[in-house]
Amino acid sequence: MKTMRTTDMSRHFSSLPADLDELGWSRSHLARELNRKLVTIQNWCSGRCRTPEPVTAWLAALTEAHRSLPPPSIPPLRPGQRRDRG
Repeated sequence: MKTMRTTDMSRHFSSLPADLDELGWSRSHLARELNRKLVTIQNWCSGRCRTPEPVTAWLAALTEAHRSLPPPSIPPLRPGQRRDRG
């Protein structure tokens, strides 16, 4: 059985909820993205089960991209202007 380094273990227990929050995703959204049951995601978030390394790496890459690619700057709505629907 492969043992996890300390840094991997701390990422395992602490990063999944933080990564989801950073992305603005709920646990149910992640479950849909990965085609997994919500209880599986809840177990990963709580530390009851180990998050698979490919999932951890994928979420780390997504959150890094999210941080490095902020939303574009667009002008604010003028009073009475309707929001875009597109």
